[in-house]
Amino acid sequence: MGSGSRARSVRWSLVAYRLLLAALPADFRRLYAPEMARVFRDLCAAGHHQAGPAGVLRVWPAALRDWAGALVGEYVTPPAVAAAPRPHPSIHRSALVAGGVGGGLLGLYLALTNLAVVAVPAGAPMTACVLGGVGALCARAGLQGARATGRLVTGVRAGAAAGTLVAVLMNAALTIIALVFFDTLRRHAGADPDYLRSGASSYADYLVDDTVGGWLYGSAFCLVIGAGLGPSAASSAAGVVPG
Repeated sequence: MGSGSRARSVRWSLVAYRLLLAALPADFRRLYAPEMARVFRDLCAAGHHQAGPAGVLRVWPAALRDWAGALVGEYVTPPAVAAAPRPHPSIHRSALVAGGVGGGLLGLYLALTNLAVVAVPAGAPMTACVLGGVGALCARAGLQGARATGRLVTGVRAGAAAGTLVAVLMNAALTIIALVFFDTLRRHAGADPDYLRSGASSYADYLVDDTVGGWLYGSAFCLVIGAGLGPSAASSAAGVVPG
């Protein structure tokens, strides 16, 4: 596999990882993000050297685990503000429940349709129904968060947190599918219209690009939907103020 393939796999993975780091607080990013990005880049390069694009994908599970741990540690229990008034517990609970259920639902749907283990209705109508359900969960998280504090900004944060969790679970499911079922997917590559249209030099390259694209564009989509629907629902709640 050529150096161009290697550069693309590692480069796009690093772009996606830096976007994830951007979700962490500014103080944390200033102290740790450069080193985290450097280590991730080196691991991706080593993984590609050993196993090609599949080796790059294998770096992601541990990277996501560390990122999720930092995200929870910084936002849910930030030590620097431990003495400050804590947000109402229902804010975190509503965001976690909505994001967990929505991400699990979307991840399961993608797993079933990608692996075709059971007959699952696919296509635009079914996808729209699943995304609509996920959006409704994010809106509910925003509504509950705003009602708990009476502030619209809390609804924005709760909705965005739910959308972020949806994106993490959805993309984690796609990454795991790509890693665990790579041989199965590759055997059926000729029946994958997206792969045939992509013009990729190999199925491994296509799968890496598709997975990284999911982290980039899918995460951005879920965050925008969560942050948008959360305050939209919260703004209709009685007693909620913008600040």
